[in-house]
Amino acid sequence: MAQPSFYRATVSKGEDQVKLEWVRDTAFRFFLVVKDDVLRYRLHDVDLAINKCLALANRSEVRDALDCIELDRDALSLAASIVAACGKDPGFTPELMLELSWPLTF
Repeated sequence: MAQPSFYRATVSKGEDQVKLEWVRDTAFRFFLVVKDDVLRYRLHDVDLAINKCLALANRSEVRDALDCIELDRDALSLAASIVAACGKDPGFTPELMLELSWPLTF
């Protein structure tokens, strides 16, 4: 039986609200998951940066571009993330990823 690969929820408390999205990920990761005090477990920042590059190339959302900029500063350079993303998804080349995300570059 097929299982959904994407879940979305909005969590709110009072006037505060946040949108959460869960995606069933491939088993291919460069690093082990990291223990987290709030989320219990989460992706390593490097794997998150790589996945965000893939998301940016696939859906071209502004939020993905902003996440990539922040992860470039805090986790892994955008260039390294793009090269690693091509290793994770062999359907991409660095040139193709840049071309697909070009409309959102700053």
